Amino acid sequence: MKNPKNLQIPAKLMSRKRIGKLALYVQIVLINIYFLQAKAEAQIVPANDGTGTKVTPTPSGTPTPQTRFDIEGGQLSNDKQNLFHSFTQFGLSPNQIANFISNPSIRNILGRINGGSPSIINGSIQLTGGNANLFLMNPSGIIFGNSASLNVPASFTATTATGIGFGSNSFNAIGTNTYTSLTGTPNSFAFGADRAGAIINTADLAVKSGQNLTLLGGTVVSTGNLSAPGGKITVASVTGTNLVRVSQSDSLLSLDIQPSSATSSPGTAPASLPELLTGIGQTNATGISVNASGQLVLTASNNRVVAAGDVAVKGASARSIEIQAANTLAASGNLTSTQGAIVLQASSDISTLALNSNSTTAAGGNISVTSRTGKVETGNINAGSSDKTSNAGDVSIAASSSIQTGFIDANSEEKKGGQVTLKASNDIEVTRINTQGRTAGGNINITAGRYFRATGTFTCLAQACSIAAAATGSANGGDITISHGGQASNTIFGVGPNYKSLNGTAGSIATGSDKKENVIASGSFPSSKTQIVQPTQINITTSSTSPTPTPAPTPGLLHRLLHRLLHRLLHRLLHRLLHRLLHRLLHRRPHRLRRQLRRQPLHRLLHRLPHQHQHQHQHQHQHPHQHRHPTLRQHPGELLHQHRHPHQYPRQHLHRHQHQHQHQHRHPHQYPRQHPHRHPRQHPHPHPHPHPHPHLRLHLDRQLLNPAYQYQICHQRRQLLKIQRRTRICHQRRQLLKIQRRTR
Repeated sequence: MKNPKNLQIPAKLMSRKRIGKLALYVQIVLINIYFLQAKAEAQIVPANDGTGTKVTPTPSGTPTPQTRFDIEGGQLSNDKQNLFHSFTQFGLSPNQIANFISNPSIRNILGRINGGSPSIINGSIQLTGGNANLFLMNPSGIIFGNSASLNVPASFTATTATGIGFGSNSFNAIGTNTYTSLTGTPNSFAFGADRAGAIINTADLAVKSGQNLTLLGGTVVSTGNLSAPGGKITVASVTGTNLVRVSQSDSLLSLDIQPSSATSSPGTAPASLPELLTGIGQTNATGISVNASGQLVLTASNNRVVAAGDVAVKGASARSIEIQAANTLAASGNLTSTQGAIVLQASSDISTLALNSNSTTAAGGNISVTSRTGKVETGNINAGSSDKTSNAGDVSIAASSSIQTGFIDANSEEKKGGQVTLKASNDIEVTRINTQGRTAGGNINITAGRYFRATGTFTCLAQACSIAAAATGSANGGDITISHGGQASNTIFGVGPNYKSLNGTAGSIATGSDKKENVIASGSFPSSKTQIVQPTQINITTSSTSPTPTPAPTPGLLHRLLHRLLHRLLHRLLHRLLHRLLHRLLHRRPHRLRRQLRRQPLHRLLHRLPHQHQHQHQHQHQHPHQHRHPTLRQHPGELLHQHRHPHQYPRQHLHRHQHQHQHQHRHPHQYPRQHPHRHPRQHPHPHPHPHPHPHLRLHLDRQLLNPAYQYQICHQRRQLLKIQRRTRICHQRRQLLKIQRRTR
């Protein structure tokens, strides 16, 4: 039995060293508690950078104790329409209010937070005294806790950008600004850090009717509902250094995200997602948590892991919705637009529940879903309209992988049905597609790289249809085109009873009208099927192979020209080298003939004109294929026949005697003729008749030569041979150097 006496710690265990360690541990715990309490008691601290922002706390005691921070001062632009504030800290605890004081002439109030810590907002943000739009910019991150709320008369924007652009000028989060030059309306957001800060929202954020709500960060997570009745909700994640431009409000995409050439901005690195969640506290964040691996997960979405660049929202309701994700996009709730479009774009996978842009008082909104490298999975899609004077909206879904969705309704009760376009490199699966209209049906275009399946049916033209584009009040039904890749695996496209739950439709494919139907109710189609009932047609086409990926761009003009030039140069070089090699191996003078020529007088081997006082020689030509002219005497000392191959080094100049000239021929298999010794009274003269294979003829006179003169000519011949050999080697080296440079 243990008693207090038995629990006493021996004195030897309570040494000074152990007491010191225990005291240190206690101090660390107290410091951590202090900082956690400081985080909970967030505050607003103006920056001492000359901006002139003033923060005045005003407590109120009834019925619930609150603290209101009145924010005034700041710097105005030249047009007096933009007011700028600067803070080092901006945070709100529950029952705290940040009150931005404005006046009717101010259109935009912009506040920057550059202290290096994220903004943890658990209170209310309001604006009084005017109808200005409010912008909050903190590159380190922004967190809206469970108790956060908005009470602003106009639009609200929260961003972790490093700068907000006004034309060519910018309101920078860090550093100095020329506030007077920041005139007009903000039209861009610069993300200059290598890793942009995140935005986490666990509250229900809403703005007034007709106003916009925008969240722009490196990663955006919203487990609370976003609402902008009559306005627009814009959510986008941006990774790396990018510039986000705000385009016209009537365009399908209001944000244009492009890479920025600006260098990384200075400042502290933003906190990671788990660090942000730790800062706000688990009790102040609903729907998100940190798992055992240190990853941020969505507890309401089967512990889905959130990575950098993701956009995860619970639900959104506005006149129009635009969401862009640098990585994946996930919506765990419904996305509803009242009169405008729903645009979803992501670099990777897209996963949503229902997408609804149906309207009872106006045209249905267009719905566009695009995944550049992943797949698309959605719930039911409704872009119809029941207004008597309005058309239905169009539906477009594109994915590089596969598409899986519920029913797609783009029908109009009184006007024209909307168009439906589905395109994927793999399978496409829908429940049903309806683009019927009273005045005209909408066209349906489906392109599946593998299989297409429509698994459900609905009633149209008095039968069960899976796909319908009929016109209920006219014959102007829409055209239906289905392209699938089932032929590559010998998978037949089945309709109705022939549907095998793999490739085809469970019900009929119908268009036309009730008086002029164009219906395929059943059948198996191993190949293409075209059915035309004017003015509508149904095309079921097949391809033997799946759609090939987009080919790489063809080389440019300069690349092609360099390739051709290099090819020709290499071809010529190899041709010449091969020709010379074969010429030396196959057409070398036999040794026997060479010895005979050495025994003969040198004047028989030389190419020289006779002396000017001796015989006059006639101008004679020799046929290229003859070895001797028929009119010449067959004396070994009178004529030496030589032919020159066109690829050998250039022909040397000959001598002529005053107005007479002689021709010399040499056989192409003989070694090249050298330049002879020139007589002082003779001058070179080119051949008068150019020919691709020139033949020259020359008479030699033995009486004009003596042994001393022969020795001189022999010495000159040896010198010329050396010079020509060196010239050829230098020329070949230069050609090789040129080719090597061009190749590099």
